Amino acid sequence: MRFPTAAATDSADVGGGGSLSDYAVRLRREGMHRGIFHGREVVIISDGSKWIENSASAVFAGMDQTFILDQFHVLEKLSDTLIEMLSDEARRKAAYKRLKKLVMDGKASQVIGELAPEASRHDKVAEFIGYCRSNLHRMRYDEYRRRGIPVGSGIIEGGCKHVVVDCLKKSDSHWSRARTAA
Repeated sequence: MRFPTAAATDSADVGGGGSLSDYAVRLRREGMHRGIFHGREVVIISDGSKWIENSASAVFAGMDQTFILDQFHVLEKLSDTLIEMLSDEARRKAAYKRLKKLVMDGKASQVIGELAPEASRHDKVAEFIGYCRSNLHRMRYDEYRRRGIPVGSGIIEGGCKHVVVDCLKKSDSHWSRARTAA
């Protein structure tokens, strides 16, 4: 089933001198290029940074907006949390598998409840719980998958990387640093 909503991805680095308004301008331009403003809904997959949500909310005002916390970020933080919490690798792998399933089934609040007793003993656990609590509204992965919405940007990032690598590695191609950065 194809998701009947226009979507755009802009993973431009704005940390190097770019401002929020610069990002919003690029996001609007990308949205116009891809025809997003002709759709009813826009889906934004991000790492949960508030400035991304604020920018997208302003740019796509008047449209239905769905904000998704990229599953990769959640699962990476979960893994780091369990590494600090459990030294036994077998127990850690089993816990990760079980907790990952809960997260992906849209039950992050259960994960929070399970990990909460460890928060006072492990900084990473407390940090992960806070991260999940502030992003629960972006972690309804079961609902998103039912609607046919991707829950991670990995496929897009991987596709971009593949295209760039293929382009740069063509036989008889010669690139300078300046030409690859342009």
